[in-house]
Amino acid sequence: MLQGLQSQHFILAIVLSCVFFSIAGIPPFSGFLAKVLILIGLLEVNSYVCVSFVVLISLLTLFYYLRLIKISFFEPIKIKTIKNSAQSILKSKGLLLNMHFASFLFFLLIILFFQPNILLLICNLIALSI
Repeated sequence: MLQGLQSQHFILAIVLSCVFFSIAGIPPFSGFLAKVLILIGLLEVNSYVCVSFVVLISLLTLFYYLRLIKISFFEPIKIKTIKNSAQSILKSKGLLLNMHFASFLFFLLIILFFQPNILLLICNLIALSI
């Protein structure tokens, strides 16, 4: 279903790509901040095995997310009937709501990267209450 997404819904393809990059931990997104904070915490307790395991798993997931982005941007739809069914699915109201929600999450990821203090303060308050 991701094949040819950029030709039908370019904005959705961009938002999904940014969300995938954030989950993978690429620097301009808030997922990078989360992974760096976890790695710094592991390095402070001298847990080098866990750090190497997290980095290895992150590289494996990055490969998978890059593959999904490649499919959505560079692979054309092969069968015309699949294209018609994909267009009818994408035009449904439920998916339109999901597209708006994905766009909201994308902007939230960008805001949390530039202003992470809000998230860090909430995490600190939660940790102190435990």
